[in-house]
Amino acid sequence: MNDDMKSLLDNEDLNEKIFFPVTYEMENSYPVRVDDTCTLHCKYICYPGVKRAVVIFYGNGECAESYAESELVEEITRAGSWNCFIAEYRGYGMSTGRLNIVNVLSDAGKVMEAVAQEGNGKIVVFGRSLGGFSAIQSISCCPGVSGVILESAYSCLSDFIAKRWPLTNNEKQGLDDFFNYPEKVKDYHNPVLLIHGLRDTLVPFRHCTALRQLFEGRSERVIMFSARGGHNNVFQMNSESYLGHVRRFLRFVG
Repeated sequence: MNDDMKSLLDNEDLNEKIFFPVTYEMENSYPVRVDDTCTLHCKYICYPGVKRAVVIFYGNGECAESYAESELVEEITRAGSWNCFIAEYRGYGMSTGRLNIVNVLSDAGKVMEAVAQEGNGKIVVFGRSLGGFSAIQSISCCPGVSGVILESAYSCLSDFIAKRWPLTNNEKQGLDDFFNYPEKVKDYHNPVLLIHGLRDTLVPFRHCTALRQLFEGRSERVIMFSARGGHNNVFQMNSESYLGHVRRFLRFVG
């Protein structure tokens, strides 16, 4: 990454525009120590003897605590079939550390290490919206990931930042060179489930189409669920079919 790109991604004004951290106290957090300045207070729901986990990287402005009580996590952990690790971001919840996109992406590797150290031999990553970047980063740094679920995810970093920060063409190219999707997923060959609302105006459906094209030919199984609704109501409008896709996907992987 060149100096201009480092300067852009470390710009405090930019990071205040693109992140919406939710701060709160959480009981029974699972701390992941990144370094002397940063500890991520995640949530780990686990069951005795279960050695497989779904790692959730949630969307911007959301929080680990609300996911822990969600129907999605209830489905994942039904009958103790999977553990569920809900990752936290710097500056969100009780987590410390400097919040910027570079740090958020690098922290994904530390989260995956923590999940593996708990003895989970099979890991599926789930990324929603902003969390899609961390999920893709997880594929890159942990090639043994067994499955990937992406909901309402971006297919390029520049579009995420350009929503709230003006970019030149050179900056857009620099961002997409920095977070190079084809390079990130080149060694990933396991199943993928893509979920996206057809009326998503924040992350238009073309991003889902681009992700499908990216994974097809690499992955052994790519499923695209074209759902009703938009960015923030895709689960509510399709809960039964949404959970059905997740259930079948985990059975196939597991």
